[in-house]
Amino acid sequence: MMKIDKIPAFTLVEITIVLLLSMMVIGIVSLGYRHFEQYRSLQRQSSVKLSEVLLMHNRFLNYFERAKIIEENTEEKQLIFKDSVAFASCRFEEGGIVFLQAGNKDTLRMKIHNLIIRSVNNLHLIDRLSFELGENEKLLSFDYKKDYARALLFNTKDLSDEY
Repeated sequence: MMKIDKIPAFTLVEITIVLLLSMMVIGIVSLGYRHFEQYRSLQRQSSVKLSEVLLMHNRFLNYFERAKIIEENTEEKQLIFKDSVAFASCRFEEGGIVFLQAGNKDTLRMKIHNLIIRSVNNLHLIDRLSFELGENEKLLSFDYKKDYARALLFNTKDLSDEY
């Protein structure tokens, strides 16, 4: 009779258990990575929205400061910012705010709530703009004011000729 030497090796059961454990670990890691990527995507989206809102806020501050006159076109729900000529305008639409300046058009796509455009003494000169942006539970309030010089308000009958 011939003597058979045992070769040291893993049994089929041991290999199957190692493969199952490896697959479980890989599944848990890939699930965690997928959740991490979704979180990163949401962070990126909120960061983009925040930068758009800050850009819109800075534009309004710049326009209100730079403009000598702010007029309203009530038919188009549009504000026209003028110094010696009209240099910019913004239009309030259902889906957001559209800025027009020097042929460029930029749009902020956020829902507008409680839009208030107030004019000076029933003139077409706008002295206050306020509104809220965002979702119902997360509303950001914005309020912009323009102080006109008294001389400008007394001479408003000549504004249409001047511009």
